[in-house]
Amino acid sequence: MLIGSYNHKIDNKKRLSIPAKWRSVLGDSVIITTGLDKSLFVYPLSKWESIAKEVSDKGMYSADNRNFARFILGNAFELSIDSHGRVLLPENLTTFAKLSEDVILSGVYDRAEIWDRTTYEAMMQNIGNEVEKTADRLSN
Repeated sequence: MLIGSYNHKIDNKKRLSIPAKWRSVLGDSVIITTGLDKSLFVYPLSKWESIAKEVSDKGMYSADNRNFARFILGNAFELSIDSHGRVLLPENLTTFAKLSEDVILSGVYDRAEIWDRTTYEAMMQNIGNEVEKTADRLSN
């Protein structure tokens, strides 16, 4: 299970340390892809199989399905976690998420998300301002 939020830094070689508590869940390799809301999604290989199948099973006959598959599957990278617990982030992913040196890694149960710290803090402020209304809507 991937939970909690961690402040980390991307070094000048675009390496990012994965929280030690998550490494046993994630294993030696992870899939990192473009996520939603200008974040990156991080999946253990075992979970990625079901995500990729679900996206692929939507079919290719709808433009929305094709575009979503391109977005999620076409931007996915299998990355090894090195002996120091780091992954080397591809340039196109760091550009997509507008990652600066300061990032937040947020665990959301079966995946993790990588956020630029400023973007994450603004999003969480907005969520915090609306959380009671959101909870009410979700309960219906």
